[in-house]
Amino acid sequence: MFDSYEDIFKKRARRYHQAMELCPLARATEFSLAVQYLNIKSNMTLFDIPSGGGYLKKFVPVEKVNYIFVESSDDFASHCPVNDHSCTLLSGLTELPFASHSADRILSLAALHHVENKQKFFRQCLDLLKTDGFLVVGDVDEESKMAEFLNIFVNKYNSMGHEGLFFTKNIEASLKDISLEVVSNEYKPFFWEFDSIQKAIHFFRDLFGLDLATDKEIFSGIEEYLGFGDGASLVSINWGLRYLCLQPEKQVQFNE
Repeated sequence: MFDSYEDIFKKRARRYHQAMELCPLARATEFSLAVQYLNIKSNMTLFDIPSGGGYLKKFVPVEKVNYIFVESSDDFASHCPVNDHSCTLLSGLTELPFASHSADRILSLAALHHVENKQKFFRQCLDLLKTDGFLVVGDVDEESKMAEFLNIFVNKYNSMGHEGLFFTKNIEASLKDISLEVVSNEYKPFFWEFDSIQKAIHFFRDLFGLDLATDKEIFSGIEEYLGFGDGASLVSINWGLRYLCLQPEKQVQFNE
């Protein structure tokens, strides 16, 4: 049975957040790439759906951005940074209770593979976006080492299992009936960075809920499915996402 984002992180949010607290910069490149695609400017309203613990904010170099952290998990929501320019709202990912045309930017990072009805999610984002807004979605490709790691290794060693519905080759075609125009569609390889192999193993255990795996099995899984690279840190683990940048289709105006 397919478990939704809401079902999964009702149980796993605490350990996921522990991983992000242990190694807050491990996924820095992943977040920084998303920020580049978002092209955020001051005074814009940015919806982060889902937000996890609000990790995106530390990677946005622009001041006076209005953040709306959208989460289904109370545990995640409790960690989102809240101030005069940011708030947290509890909501399911396909039931977004927000005013139409209220978002300048929307980000959904590394979570859409936990959403079964992607069409509904995209339609709601379209309704939420201003006419000149952008939606950026970053996720795993179906035919990738990351997909194998998640749906084979994590599925085996996480007692909840893992069934990710990843980006397919026809992702652009699936959007044609939703009035979202593809501005860019790019796969970006990068590293997750750690200062020790032990921290990397702890990070993977908590981020992916690998409660059935020993340290040795986690190391072997990383080595077999992902591999190590030559990055900026002592331990650099191969990862990568496809980043889709979408905008509402321009409506043709006819003179009467």
